[in-house]
Amino acid sequence: MDAVHHINIQMIAEKVGRYRILRQLGSGGMGEVYLAEDPSLQRQVALKILSGTDEKSKRRFVREAITASKLSHPNVAVIHEAGESDGIAFIAMQYVEGETLRDRLDRGPLPIADIVRIGREVADALDDAHRHGIVHRDIKPANIIIDDRGHAKVLDFGIAKLIDSLAMPDESTAVAETTAGKFLGTLHYVSPEQAGGGVIDARTDIFSLGIVLYEMVTGSNPFAANSFLETVRRVRELTPPPIDRADCPADLKRIITKCLEKDPQRRYGSARDLIVDLERSAGSPAGVSRLRAGSTWITALAILAVAVFLLWRHPSATAPPSAKIESIAVLPFVNFSPDRQNEFIGDGITEEVINGLAQLNGLKVVSRTSAFAFKGTRSDIREVGKSLGVDAVVEGSVQRASDRLRVTAQLINAHDGYHLWSETYNGAVGDVFSIEDQISRSVAKALQRTMGRTPATPSTRDIAAYDLYLKARREELFLTRVQVNDAIRDFKAAIDRDPSFAEAYAGLAETYSLLDHRPGLTTLEPKETYALAVEAANKALNLDPDSVEAHTAVGHIDMHLGRFDEAQAHLNRALQLNPNYSTAYLWHGILMRTLGQYEAGKKELARAEQLDPLSASLLVYTSVNAWIAGDYEGARSAAERGIQLDPQNAPLHQYLAEADMTLGRFSDAEEELRRSEKLGNRSTLDESRALLLALSGRREEAVALLRQIGRNARGAAMPRMMRGWAAVGDVDEAARWLDRIVREIPDYGRLAIELPPHPAFAKMRSDPRYLEARRKLGLPPPENLSADVAPALSRRRAD
Repeated sequence: MDAVHHINIQMIAEKVGRYRILRQLGSGGMGEVYLAEDPSLQRQVALKILSGTDEKSKRRFVREAITASKLSHPNVAVIHEAGESDGIAFIAMQYVEGETLRDRLDRGPLPIADIVRIGREVADALDDAHRHGIVHRDIKPANIIIDDRGHAKVLDFGIAKLIDSLAMPDESTAVAETTAGKFLGTLHYVSPEQAGGGVIDARTDIFSLGIVLYEMVTGSNPFAANSFLETVRRVRELTPPPIDRADCPADLKRIITKCLEKDPQRRYGSARDLIVDLERSAGSPAGVSRLRAGSTWITALAILAVAVFLLWRHPSATAPPSAKIESIAVLPFVNFSPDRQNEFIGDGITEEVINGLAQLNGLKVVSRTSAFAFKGTRSDIREVGKSLGVDAVVEGSVQRASDRLRVTAQLINAHDGYHLWSETYNGAVGDVFSIEDQISRSVAKALQRTMGRTPATPSTRDIAAYDLYLKARREELFLTRVQVNDAIRDFKAAIDRDPSFAEAYAGLAETYSLLDHRPGLTTLEPKETYALAVEAANKALNLDPDSVEAHTAVGHIDMHLGRFDEAQAHLNRALQLNPNYSTAYLWHGILMRTLGQYEAGKKELARAEQLDPLSASLLVYTSVNAWIAGDYEGARSAAERGIQLDPQNAPLHQYLAEADMTLGRFSDAEEELRRSEKLGNRSTLDESRALLLALSGRREEAVALLRQIGRNARGAAMPRMMRGWAAVGDVDEAARWLDRIVREIPDYGRLAIELPPHPAFAKMRSDPRYLEARRKLGLPPPENLSADVAPALSRRRAD
């Protein structure tokens, strides 16, 4: 480490960013590595710090991290974060307990069983990287950690480089850094093409892994020399000395020899081919008999057991999964194209594969919203599976060059991280719809499941219109005013290009339907957004009567307009068409609650949460549903789960406050209201404060505040005004607000005038004016709220 950088480390008191440095682990690659603690997540990380301070080094360092973060594999150390703090560039990566293979080799050669296992796992990691278009270029024992269970983790994809002709914009720089003898990588483990400044591809890693395998068997490096030039000469010209080890199977010797061919054309064409040979060598009777020749029968049986275990643990690309896959998530396909605008193609493939897999009988498919929570991250697949509650994950990548497209997809067991299926598709951009269908069908075949109905392909063949649609779908996720307006603009632009594009009309309808009572998203009145949503949805249904999104949007709006039978029919139809569509479960749950069937609503919302486990917004509705039913602890729990997912969600803090105040936790409620305000919530916060004052016995303060804020209260604030006056015991004033709700905002009020069975609201709940308002809005009286709910749900399942 240079002096300037060393001083910087001392100046920041052994802390880089939020990471507290514990001790140095080693040095290599482009800097030093420290064991550090991430206090925010309470985990230890390996913190790699750049030793150079020039901008070129930092750019390359960042490029390392971006490249490496694309990988997620059980035998690859995960990159958590890359950044810069006080001028110090760093990468925070997974800390693996264990020792490097270099440290293990310093004690001598390894048992054959360990060599097979480690070679197999490193090759599997390389296979995953190569399928993502990434070459490691520095495979060596120091970059392989053997964890406490004896499994390999490949470190430092730090000088990895995107391969293929679809190069990143700075590819010329990367190539220049690997020519004229200035190759990247450790000298004793480079390939002949690295040493000679030639073309580097996946076979370079296979050569380096061959050296590692050779060293594990013999205990020595086949090309080691005392000088740079002599090492380069040996790598390029010398045939490695024959392996002289009695218990080394001939098949393993042959594998290593093939890896170390000088001509890349004579090596294994892929890491997958190498894996197949390693497994065959370890599992074949001839191989086992040769192993017995140099060891006791106990050792031989142990090695055979390892081989059988490996073959069971690592199924081939066409093998069925060893355990039934009952649930699956499709992660956003990563864009490897130089043009970031092509990101929407990957998003579209993700969405269509989700829709395709939703047609598989009996398979739970996680919703688009939760899947897209992982966009831009490279979490370990097992962690993703745990977060989403799924058995398997589909992930992939997209590369576009001009009008050509390359798509890779793979199906991974989320419990152990191993690949169940993978494939690469090449074609024209116009073939994207066919590729999406092929991926869905291939995954179905790998899972040994049948399609409930044929997945629909997008109704447009206009690629530009489809791009606009995908862009709008991405913008629609965020529900900020700017992005909602952008989504509406792009949906309309897609329709302008192709007026027969049913999905674009459905997306437009869904977006309009979400604007009904969200302050700040639009200047339109709810009745205007409903009309626009119905118009777009009807056009979508005329073009495609089986549009799930359109049926859901119409059902949502019919519910607001009091057309409950029609809402039920549309939402049931949406769920028949797609039993994995969480939004339809959400609105059906709200419909059940609106009709007084709280338990039915609770079940539907729970199903929506199962399908969309990372949606904080969904938990707003779950919290409200529980609060209205008088389950204040349930309301509190739902709000807390939502805040864990999205601590910046201001409405969730407000609903947590209202749950707390009805539980008598007044100081907690006050704190949550303050947090909601700090996060920008202004629209109905004073109404909630008035309710807090009323429930905590500060009636005069509550009345004063209600009179003050009542001058300007409108829209979503009006039902809270009604609740506030009811809580202070002024039923007449509460009834006046209720009358305004029925006259001015009946469509919103229909879903918002509920009063929970709390003593503070008992007088208002039994008041004739409240019962009459419910009748006018088509709602059941409070005494019917505990009615049997089984028929409503059983009707849909029977349809």
